[in-house]
Parts: sequence; structure tokens; C-alpha cells
Amino acid sequence: MSNRPLTADDLRWLAARRPAPQGRFNAGQKLNAALTAAFTVLFLVTVVPASLNGIGLREATFVVVLAGAGVSREDAFALGLAYFAVGVITGALGGLALLRRSLLPGHGRTGGSRPVT
Repeated sequence: MSNRPLTADDLRWLAARRPAPQGRFNAGQKLNAALTAAFTVLFLVTVVPASLNGIGLREATFVVVLAGAGVSREDAFALGLAYFAVGVITGALGGLALLRRSLLPGHGRTGGSRPVT
């Protein structure tokens, strides 16, 4: 396995999806490791209780980390907002499901059966 860093040539090869020339068999592995490390940092920052729900901190981290990958500041910021929006939307859908279950009679945990009294 080669220890050289991921280069622009490796990325062009990955985008073209041609058969791997000698010495390039691990370009995808290097890209995977780089993305895994970057997204680990991004998602760990969202856990830090420095702001309300990580708003602002998450987007700034997306901008800083993805700038190293050549992503523009605007696109990285938009990706941070999209990540936040997906979390809010999925949480809201789950909340609506719980609200529906609590408001409608017979839709409790037991699948509609009434508790024995």
C-alpha cells in the first residue's frame, strides 16, 4: 500500500472510473479515509454545547473543514444548513407521529388495545 497523499490526479482517476493503473489501487481508500476524518470532525463539533443546537458553529466548521477539500465557502455553508434542515425535518416528523399517537384514542404503545383495569 502506498503512503503518498491523495492527489488531484487520483481524484481525476476516480471521477473517470477507468481501470486502475499500477499503484493506484488504493486511491479510493485514501479518499474514503480523508472524508471519514473530515466528517468525524464535523459531526463531533455539532455535539459541543457552545451554541443553541450548534447553529453557527456547525456551519463555520463545515466552511473550515471543507475548504481544505476545495469546496467554496458558500457551498460549504449551504451544506451545513442542509444538514441542519434534515435534522429538523426528521425530528419534526417524529414529533408529529408521537403527537398523533398521543391525541388519537387507541393508538398507544400496545397497538390499539386498551389497558386492563
